[in-house]
Amino acid sequence: MEYTGEGKKGYGLLVCSYSGCQQPFLILLKSFRKKLKDGQGSYYCSNSCYGKSNAFTIRDGLLVCSNPHCQKPFFKDIVALKNKLRNGYGYFYCKPKCLIDSKRNNINSIKDKILHNTIKDSNGCWNWVDSRRYGATCLNKKVISTHVLSYRIFNNLDKIPHGLVVRHKCDNPKCCNPDHLELGTHYDNAQDRVTRNRSAIGMKSGNAKFTDDDIRAIRYLYSLNTKGERKKIVKCATLAKIYGVHRCTIEKIVRNECWTHVI
Repeated sequence: MEYTGEGKKGYGLLVCSYSGCQQPFLILLKSFRKKLKDGQGSYYCSNSCYGKSNAFTIRDGLLVCSNPHCQKPFFKDIVALKNKLRNGYGYFYCKPKCLIDSKRNNINSIKDKILHNTIKDSNGCWNWVDSRRYGATCLNKKVISTHVLSYRIFNNLDKIPHGLVVRHKCDNPKCCNPDHLELGTHYDNAQDRVTRNRSAIGMKSGNAKFTDDDIRAIRYLYSLNTKGERKKIVKCATLAKIYGVHRCTIEKIVRNECWTHVI
C-alpha cells in the first residue's frame, strides 16, 4: 500500500496492495487517516484483487484429493473455496474420475449399511433393526427414512420426484427391501390404507377407549329398553358412568353414528 496524499472532499489516491495490480484508485480517507499516516493496513481497488491477494495464504492452493484411493496433492484456484477450507469442510478431487469413484464407493457403503442393519424374514422383508415402525438413519447430516433411502440407492435415484412417495407393497413399515417398494402419489398411499384395511379405526386407534365386545355389549343392553316407553331399563347416562365416558358418546354408539364397522 502506498499513500500518495489527500485530495479534494476527503478523498485520497491509493495504490492497490495486490502485487499483480498496483493500480492507483480513489478512496474516502476519513475513517482510514490514522492507519494511513502510521503506514498500517492493506487496501485493494476491487474484491477480485482482495481475493487473489489472500488466496496464497492457505498452503498456496495445494489440496489433497478427497478420494481415499487417490489422496494425491494437486494445485487448484481456491479463491472461491476459501470459506470452505477455513471452516474445514468440503470435498475436492484432482480429476473427474476420482469424483465418480468416490460417489460409487459412497453408494456401496450405504448399501452395506442397509444390508448390515436389516434382518430378513420368511416373507422376504428386510426389517430394519431397533425400530417399531418406520426406520430412520442419517445421510449428509439429515434424518431420512430407511425405506426411502433404500429405494433411492438400489434404483440409482438422486431424490424422489416431487409429489411422489415410497409405498410398501408388503404393508410392513420396517421393510427396506427395494423389491417390496414402489412409487406413488399421496392419494395412492391413502387408497392402499383403505383397501388393505390398515386405517386407524376402532380398536386400531391409539385413543380408543372401547373394544369391539364393549360396543356389542352397549348396543345389546340398550336394546333391552322397550320402544315407546319413557322409563328405560338401561339409560345412556348409566352406561356412560360404567365405561367412564360422556353420555353423548354412548348415544352416538347406540344410534350407530360411530363404530359403524362393528356389527
